[in-house]
Amino acid sequence: MATTKRRGSSKSSLKKKRTPVRQHLAPWARDALGVGLVVAALLAVLALWFDAAGPAGGVIEYVLHGTIGSAAVIFPFLGFYWGVLLLRGTAEDDRVRMFIGFAIAVVGILGLHSIVNGNPSPASGYSGIRDAAGMLGAIAAWPLSNVVSAIGAGIVCAGLAFLGILIFSGTPLATVWERLGELREELAERQDARIAREEEREKEAMRRRAVRDEEEEGPTVVLPELFDEEEPEEEEELEIPPRLVRAAEAEQPEEYELPPLSLLRKAPSSSADGRDEEHTMEALERTFVNFGVPARVPTAHRGPTVTLYEVEVEAGTKVHKVLSLADDIAYALATPDVRIIAPIPGRSAIGVEVPNKVRDFVTLGDVLRSRSAKEAADPLSVGLGKDVHGRTVMVNLSDMPHLLIAGATGAGKSSLINAFVTSILMRTTPEEVKLVLVDPKRVELSHFADLPHLLSPVIVHPKRAAEALEWVVREMELRYEILATVGVRDLDGYHEGLEERVDRAGGGPPPSLAHLLDRVHDLRPVLRGAGQDGNDPHPQPAAPVHAPHGVPRIDYPISD
Repeated sequence: MATTKRRGSSKSSLKKKRTPVRQHLAPWARDALGVGLVVAALLAVLALWFDAAGPAGGVIEYVLHGTIGSAAVIFPFLGFYWGVLLLRGTAEDDRVRMFIGFAIAVVGILGLHSIVNGNPSPASGYSGIRDAAGMLGAIAAWPLSNVVSAIGAGIVCAGLAFLGILIFSGTPLATVWERLGELREELAERQDARIAREEEREKEAMRRRAVRDEEEEGPTVVLPELFDEEEPEEEEELEIPPRLVRAAEAEQPEEYELPPLSLLRKAPSSSADGRDEEHTMEALERTFVNFGVPARVPTAHRGPTVTLYEVEVEAGTKVHKVLSLADDIAYALATPDVRIIAPIPGRSAIGVEVPNKVRDFVTLGDVLRSRSAKEAADPLSVGLGKDVHGRTVMVNLSDMPHLLIAGATGAGKSSLINAFVTSILMRTTPEEVKLVLVDPKRVELSHFADLPHLLSPVIVHPKRAAEALEWVVREMELRYEILATVGVRDLDGYHEGLEERVDRAGGGPPPSLAHLLDRVHDLRPVLRGAGQDGNDPHPQPAAPVHAPHGVPRIDYPISD
């Protein structure tokens, strides 16, 4: 009896331990579906395009034409696309969103196709829907046309198709308008550049035609005048060869044309997922609840590298309690560091800055194409980047006559100096801004050697740098005297005086002067020696806004 019970218990345990077949085959379900879609697409090609799939091909053709009508010819492409997508294992996190958007777009497109091809009823039979959009198109379009008319149904179906495409591609509507605006600006820039090139070709052709006409003209015969009195000896006239005249004309500087912004690259589209922000907001609220802080996170502002989350706490909650949770928030979000701003300036809320998992590119071309760059009229306004809200930021060097760029190796100091110089080149002419570039290492600024904005070639010798800075100081003192003579404070007032014709000193407006020093710590011994006679070769930080604007760069702080 005991033996029988033991056998029964062992059989029941074996039944419990047996794994279902479905669980064994689960890892290959995706591959099976992908292979099935690819096979179905190939069979559809044989059935629809070549009529070479036999009886099974006839069934496939009948089903496809009955389901989606004349749009069945594109089924092989769609089936092959989804099959390859499943087999490659790409976009695993986005497949549900892509399929939903694809389904909505297909319904909208088939509805439009059905309306255009007679808008048949679902009850019209196979012959009625075969040449339109099939049963799916008839179900989508015919009821709508009875409710809102055929035109209204077409508008609804077009909206569904557009919405489905946006969901499928993961593109917000605001991004679409932004891309269209950028495309329009790029087309306008290309048109302007093409017109400028055509004008340049016309000028060059006219110049060559004039030179050819001069060469074809014969020698000029000079008839001497007859005088009753003794004719004085004529001075020999210096004849200049035509080739020298043409060379001198070629050396004359032409009018400077601003480079087109199309030369600067655009940042690639962001690959960030909006669901990351939602998950972070939920994690923040959960962390505050766990530590007894009644708070909620209503909004988030994504920037290129960090995202600012606004935290609203209930009345009576101490802000210090939130500040003490910085390490706990970083641990909950699995991020190395967070920054808490208490409070956000101008807001009754606390800000939590969290680094983005996927950082966005910030290019100078996008900054200079922005509205803030177009509204910045000062010639010394340069592109800096984007803030935590993703808005472009332009800075005016006139507001900071002496700017020190410091940081660790690889922090982007040289990139910032190159961005400043490029901004000046893209926005101003040599008559508006002059540059003095100092590069002791001969690697960072040497590619700017042929700029028309340079007062002198790029300075690489420390002693020459000291002499150039002494000249800058003399130029600054000379401008002091000019501005004091005409009774104005800065260059803006001087320009206004020239426009109103009230200046008493005469002369044209002087250009803005900016000098950029790379690795200024390599120049400190020379500059210190040049300053022993009481003349510091670098303008003092207290200089007014009409002084030359210096932008030195160092790799580490200088104690002296």
